[in-house]
Amino acid sequence: MGKSETAVSIQIHIAIITYYLVAIVEKDLKLDRPIAEVIRILGSSLLVKDPIRELFTPLSNESYSDGFQLKLNL
Repeated sequence: MGKSETAVSIQIHIAIITYYLVAIVEKDLKLDRPIAEVIRILGSSLLVKDPIRELFTPLSNESYSDGFQLKLNL
């Protein structure tokens, strides 16, 4: 990353634009989640080709009942 005044200015502008785009996605999808969580989910799934709405749907319990899930008996 550059340290010149122009490079820092570009980085700040990109951060602001990214924040607003994520806020728009959060509002349009009515996610009711913190922006930081939305950014984390989007960032961790950049190469996934699933629709954005599917990234934020909770997993059903059926996803974990495949028999290969480890169980902790306390």
